[in-house]
Amino acid sequence: MGADFDDRAWDQIAGALGTVEDDERGLPGHDAFVAYARSVLRPVFDRLGWDAKPNETAPIQALRRTAIDRLGGWGDPVVVAEARRRFAAFLANRSSLSLDDQGTLLPIVAENADAATFDQLHALAKSAHDEAQARVYYGALVTVRDPKLQQQALDIIISPELPPQSAGIRSRLVLTAAGYIPTKYGASIKRTADALLGATSEFSRALSMSAVPSTFWRGAPLDQLEAYVKAHTPPTAGVYVARGMERARSALALRDRLVPAADAYVAAPPPSRCHPELVEGCARRVLAPRYWLRLRCPPRPPGRSISTARRAGYRKPSCRPNTGCCWCSIP
Repeated sequence: MGADFDDRAWDQIAGALGTVEDDERGLPGHDAFVAYARSVLRPVFDRLGWDAKPNETAPIQALRRTAIDRLGGWGDPVVVAEARRRFAAFLANRSSLSLDDQGTLLPIVAENADAATFDQLHALAKSAHDEAQARVYYGALVTVRDPKLQQQALDIIISPELPPQSAGIRSRLVLTAAGYIPTKYGASIKRTADALLGATSEFSRALSMSAVPSTFWRGAPLDQLEAYVKAHTPPTAGVYVARGMERARSALALRDRLVPAADAYVAAPPPSRCHPELVEGCARRVLAPRYWLRLRCPPRPPGRSISTARRAGYRKPSCRPNTGCCWCSIP
């Protein structure tokens, strides 16, 4: 896939890698997986670069932003350094970046920000002239990773600094900020809930509070989260609370399946990375469904034609020069 720029394929691959990276946060295998994820997307970025080329299609431009966004979020030093350089140029000349490019660049700067850079981002957010800019600037501000700056960002979003006309985005920003704060601290849950309960209507409060379980499922037992949310929402909001709890349970179950498989895959020596649950020696889709790992696998069963092998559940992976094609049984 290194030279294939199908935007839909790479969007799915980047999304799958991002899901696993998010689940790996705070766990021993996180750094190893991030290094692997960077190695997958870096060839795409190296080919596309930072700037659009003449007659470039919109899907390729979107793919470039995806690669930059992911690599910057995963701490790629080259991408982070260039993002900081372009951010400095943007502060000097606000017309140097489109709003779309700002939405890609600013979160990278924020995720790797120190206190001085955070202050620059905060000043930028306060200078927003409309809600579109406020969404981008404050949205970047709440993605900081430094724990002290995370608390500052949440304080800013909860404060009256956001004007009344921007109240509609406060709940989303609060939940985004809370998602980056270590969820083992109960105070973060309470402060987030207090902010969400300040919504303008009962319906808005119910919708916002139903998102608390899917935000804090990593740091508190689900039964405690459910009890807390039910205690702070009216009985009529039960259906929304149930949906929020279902999302939290699904996220927890998915993490429990993905993380061990990803850790085993990354730790296995190349080229035969294969999770124990997979058929030995067989190529199978692991992190990004629909796309094959290029591995050798057992030959097509003797006596079976191509058509009968396919009907029996065998699939044909990519061929490699001088090795011929092989067939894999996919349970």
